[in-house]
Amino acid sequence: MKPSTSKEDCIVVPIEVGQELAAKVLGFAPLQLADDIYNMVSDNVAGMVQSFVQKLSDKYRSKLKPDQVDELLNVLRHKLQRQLDSAFNDFEKFLIGDLLYIHPNVVLEEDRCQLSYREEYDKAIDKRIDTYTKRLVALRTLKAEATRELASLQSVSEASEKACAEIENAVKDSFEVDSLDELSVLIRERTKSFGQIYSAFSEHFLPHL
Repeated sequence: MKPSTSKEDCIVVPIEVGQELAAKVLGFAPLQLADDIYNMVSDNVAGMVQSFVQKLSDKYRSKLKPDQVDELLNVLRHKLQRQLDSAFNDFEKFLIGDLLYIHPNVVLEEDRCQLSYREEYDKAIDKRIDTYTKRLVALRTLKAEATRELASLQSVSEASEKACAEIENAVKDSFEVDSLDELSVLIRERTKSFGQIYSAFSEHFLPHL
């Protein structure tokens, strides 16, 4: 709060830069107000100390030397300034952090058009999210149905394989063969034998009929 005496610290940054929103809403920067109050109180305290020491010096001129007066002035000024700084830090926190605090979500009148646009933009995004969510739900439902159908087909396939195996075993047991290939060979041989028998029968008996 105290003014700087260093040339390197003389770069002035507008207080509104750090409190632009509060300055727009309130019409003034709370931190600037705090600085103004501090400077006013500090000047009054300095004037009060100066007046007190001057009156003390006038009253006890014969007993106080000028260097004693200056020393007393410096001691009082230092103590009061330190107490003022400590007390004002708490006051500044209350003033800026509580009393004049503006929440960052406050929307200025000139920004309402942007807020409206933002709401429409958010609604459009929500609509797209809803659309894609429904599509995902549909895809998941389709996947579940496909999984069930696949399981059903798998069950039918297993049942068919089991039935084929049972039929094959029944055929092998009935014809006393070890495999269907062997049965096929047996059928061809018996068919061939039957053909030979039929040919011989036809050759010996049919001409006499």
